[in-house]
Amino acid sequence: MNFAARIQQLMHEHGDDTAYKLHINSDIPQSTISSIMNGTVLTFTTLEIFCDYFGITMAQFFADPEKDHFYPLTERQHQLIKKWCALTVEQQDAILNLINHMK
Repeated sequence: MNFAARIQQLMHEHGDDTAYKLHINSDIPQSTISSIMNGTVLTFTTLEIFCDYFGITMAQFFADPEKDHFYPLTERQHQLIKKWCALTVEQQDAILNLINHMK
């Protein structure tokens, strides 16, 4: 995947027309943005910061926008996903069981 191209696409969609504007709005160091635009691979932590800023999941970041259709997530949905990821498999199963029994 071309990280720079994907970030530029997200910048355009988000209204950040320059790397400097992205830096100012996101608090991502300008040197980090420049490095990525010049071909440096993203770290997991930096990818999380970008995804949080753009309001997308990592799955959405790696998705092919031409083929994969994702719905934008609300802030509450983001909170649920973050909490869900912190649960054990047993806890996730219990919640799914609860949800499946709701009317």
